[in-house]
Amino acid sequence: MYKRYNDWRKYVLPLAVLVIVGFGMYLQTAYHAHEDSLVREKAFEKRQDVNLICDTMEQIIRLDDEVNAELVQYALWYAVSHIESEYVSTFAQLYQQIGGNLTPLIELSPGVAGGLKHNPLDYPEFVESIQKHDDGSLVYWYATEEAGGRNVHMYYRWVSIPDGNGYDTRYLVAVGISKYTITEHLDPSIIYGTIALVIVASVIVLGCALLLIRLGHIYEERAGDKWRGDNDRRR
Repeated sequence: MYKRYNDWRKYVLPLAVLVIVGFGMYLQTAYHAHEDSLVREKAFEKRQDVNLICDTMEQIIRLDDEVNAELVQYALWYAVSHIESEYVSTFAQLYQQIGGNLTPLIELSPGVAGGLKHNPLDYPEFVESIQKHDDGSLVYWYATEEAGGRNVHMYYRWVSIPDGNGYDTRYLVAVGISKYTITEHLDPSIIYGTIALVIVASVIVLGCALLLIRLGHIYEERAGDKWRGDNDRRR
């Protein structure tokens, strides 16, 4: 057992432990940052999808004032329902504004691990945003017993379609994704390799710290003499 030191050696072992802990925390932060970047990229892609759908509907209406309104409404409904049913763990809903109320037009599929998908109308910030803007992005927290908690990245956009009677019907397209929408992740070999490197590095750092303490103890016992004489060697 090493005795207790009151000089610089008492900081060596705690410092080594702090370096190891900091290294591990940095790698964990880097992993989550990589995951967050993938989620943000996926959210941007969904924003492009929504804008493509809405721009296409508006362009069709712009090119033909007498376009079949029911056909455009069906095309909009089909495009959004396809995202909801075919895209991995993606929320997509088409709302029709009737008076001051929003009526959902798409039946949602089960969420992650069979849980319920969230309802954006339950979030005051979403309701406030759609009342003030024609489109926008939000991020809010949603949790279920089946999948736990995660951030939902939501994008919405309003689109108006003539009803054929001289009036416009407003529809709201809302698409949201989370980390469970991501299908590509780091290769498991990279994760396991990183863990192995952390373990090896921890052993080396702790070993060097203990060796430094031990050498300092020997140096102290020899009163600063680094070399043994012939008499010391024969002992």
